Amino acid sequence: MMAERRVVIVRGFEKLGEKTADKNHAFKEYAAHPNPSAIVMLICNGKPNLGHNPYKALKKHAIWAEFKQLHDRQMPGWISQRLKAKGYNATGAAVQMLAQSVDVDLRAATAELDRLVTYVGEQREITEQDVVQAAGHSREYNVFELQKALGQGTFEQAMSIAEGLLARASNRKGEAVMIVAILISYFTKLLKLTSCRIDGLPEQEMARQIGVSPYFIREYLVALRRYGPQALRGVFEALLAADSELKGGSERDERLILTLALTRVRASAARA
Repeated sequence: MMAERRVVIVRGFEKLGEKTADKNHAFKEYAAHPNPSAIVMLICNGKPNLGHNPYKALKKHAIWAEFKQLHDRQMPGWISQRLKAKGYNATGAAVQMLAQSVDVDLRAATAELDRLVTYVGEQREITEQDVVQAAGHSREYNVFELQKALGQGTFEQAMSIAEGLLARASNRKGEAVMIVAILISYFTKLLKLTSCRIDGLPEQEMARQIGVSPYFIREYLVALRRYGPQALRGVFEALLAADSELKGGSERDERLILTLALTRVRASAARA
């Protein structure tokens, strides 16, 4: 109200009027004479064809910008730049932890960075320990140690860490959902690394492709010896089932759901 500009957001733009030709014509006409007091955001699921209308007309007549979704390999750089803009420097390990915890969700990343900055206060150097403690975890019980334990095949330790995380959480279901999400991201990187190794890429390029620091790539390569394609298939089935159950209002205890998922991950690794 009373603002200089009005923001109009059109979500799922690629579906708007998809059964008729009206959309292209209408937005082509609008693009030729855009409302100077409006900022129109067209949100597309998937990559639009910018060579066709109405995008072609928008590029010709309007002040326009395209905002592409970041790849996971771009997240560490984005996080580092964002922190520097706020006046903070973070270690490579700290940036990597943050990137793993938020995947490519910029909204979640922004919220996590705001929480981290609030936690460290005037301290301008951010370490991995700051990231762990800002998330309410301890040095021994945090999701990064959990995924490391799974990668190394120390499943008893992984079970212990998972139980410790849930025991300390004020919102057990939310904590369990977060754990599963980060583990899905971790194993997705292992899946991408499988292709990188088949292609014979050097380690530096492997790290760039999967979006991790070169410092951590050896750790991922060690984990890959334990999780081949067949094992990864079983791992994803287990984690996606847990994610669905946690978000679907299951009456089963979060600890039981997570324990069963990790047991299935262990079984998948053993069968490989």
